[in-house]
Amino acid sequence: MKKILLLPVLAVACILFSCNQSAKTPTDAAPPDSSSKKEEPKAAANVVFPYTPSYSSNFEIGDPENSKKILQLWRYYEENKLSEGRSLFADTVTFRLGNGGMITGPADSLLAGATKDRSMYTSVIDSVHAFTCIKEPSKNENWVIIWAEEFRTDKKGKKTSNDMQESWLLKDGKVVYVEQFTKPSKH
Repeated sequence: MKKILLLPVLAVACILFSCNQSAKTPTDAAPPDSSSKKEEPKAAANVVFPYTPSYSSNFEIGDPENSKKILQLWRYYEENKLSEGRSLFADTVTFRLGNGGMITGPADSLLAGATKDRSMYTSVIDSVHAFTCIKEPSKNENWVIIWAEEFRTDKKGKKTSNDMQESWLLKDGKVVYVEQFTKPSKH
């Protein structure tokens, strides 16, 4: 349970960290300033944190192909073509849903449920705000983290929108676990 509760915190920390890491091209890099002495960044080993994580604090940027896979699954859901993404799921998958529910079972059954959910809407549009892929090397775990807002129109024409954050765990390139957090958007 502690592992699951720590995932959202790690996801936020990793996204914030990765958003602050930008590579400068030679044309926009600042020229060397020999008049001022620059401080070297502190190594994580030299920082004493106020908490010790029960899961890990050892993350590195992962394979961007994993992000591409998950974003493609989002697109399939948006376009009501989720069955086209079946090959991206392991045989057994666990979903922790934004409504608090949890489902573990064969991917085919879970995809059938997700397809049924999607069929309740005439339109789903996702506005992805941020995504990143991270890897926990000692556990050999690959995660994709997504922040987005989803706009839905049901069959009666009612429009709703939710802010979403999802953490997707992939093993051997296949989705095995999804943790979803949602709340109504403030519009």
